[in-house]
Amino acid sequence: MKRFFKSTLCVILSVIMLGSLLTPAVLAVTDDPLNGRYEKAEAKSKNAPQEEAEYTHNEKFLTGYTIADMIDVSSHNGNVNWSAVAASGIKYAIIRAGWRGYGSEGSVNTDSKFHENIRAAINAGIEVGVYFYTQATNTAEAVAEADHTLALISGYDIKLPVAYDCEFAESGGGYTGRFYDANLNPYQIASLCNAFCERIESAGYKAMIYANPYMLTSKISVSSLGSYPIWLASFSSSAKYSGDYIMWQYTGKGSAEGISGNVDRSFYYIKEGEKPESFRVHSSKSNIYIGETASLTAFYDRDFYLSLGCKVSEVSWTSSNTEVITVDEKGTASGVASGESVITGKVVISVPDPEAPGTYVDMELTKDLKLTVSEKPPEPDPQISDAGSIIEMLLNFFMMFAQWIAKLISSFASSAG
Repeated sequence: MKRFFKSTLCVILSVIMLGSLLTPAVLAVTDDPLNGRYEKAEAKSKNAPQEEAEYTHNEKFLTGYTIADMIDVSSHNGNVNWSAVAASGIKYAIIRAGWRGYGSEGSVNTDSKFHENIRAAINAGIEVGVYFYTQATNTAEAVAEADHTLALISGYDIKLPVAYDCEFAESGGGYTGRFYDANLNPYQIASLCNAFCERIESAGYKAMIYANPYMLTSKISVSSLGSYPIWLASFSSSAKYSGDYIMWQYTGKGSAEGISGNVDRSFYYIKEGEKPESFRVHSSKSNIYIGETASLTAFYDRDFYLSLGCKVSEVSWTSSNTEVITVDEKGTASGVASGESVITGKVVISVPDPEAPGTYVDMELTKDLKLTVSEKPPEPDPQISDAGSIIEMLLNFFMMFAQWIAKLISSFASSAG
């Protein structure tokens, strides 16, 4: 009987030890800044949505602008029926690409629904942009967040801006997290925004900053920002911000066909005549290390030109400095030596000449990107920095623990016999 109690006690203590080991690791996996936002419905935090029946737009948007409905989604919205979203009349959406954890590790993560959402939204005919939820505390981290985002969106036709979600994580109606705890001054936070946006735009995308009035008036030096548009989060009947913005997220408790539960909704102010560039060229990286490559992609309405009877060439790529970057016919840019090079994407549209049947007039669509090449910095010390590595560690530990329990049970059975 004493052996039984000793063995049982060992098992209980081992389980307790396992729980204490698992808890911090599990928290590191689940420290998504969106977890806990608006945690208590009765809490009135600076970001808490105030539902209104009607919304008043700034007078400047009442003439010369189209006011379009837009939603933004993340894995927290579950499975989205994008065909139903499109059928309801929504033409624009911004999808979360990733997030940095607000815990001490601050690991960079990919939204688990990102690829599923962006593919389905584009296939449904919705124009998309993306956002990354930052918890950066220095410009190096902001650049790393931008690079992670660029790698994720490579190959997708991103017509709306890539947004830098600059806000503090919330829990129970108060602020928390590594970004908040860093206690950065307004100029430092502006430098984070600039670092992210500069990296995004150098790869051929449009960048944008998402923030609420509190951040824009108290925590970010707006005058120090580059000329990046603002996506304003202001949950009230009218936007509570006097500065410029091109989108207004007016509720976090909206609804939309094809989405169960609450969804963020915004107004997108589109200036007359404003539309995506006819020929868009992007790179999966804005900086290439020597010996590494980047993927170049070009987007344009090929089917439209073909429907007009035009002939359309394949996209061609050239490098202004092949001693720094070479580019092959598939759009793979290779870093050769440190420096800069202008990469040009080009497609030739042969348009039928109405005055000379059977002949064509060539029209070129081109776009330039300036890419840099640098030496790769030394590899950092090995460390677990992503959810996949942590989960693998937990599984290995669990297997070792299970083997130990099996041996313990076998030993107990032998003793009992």
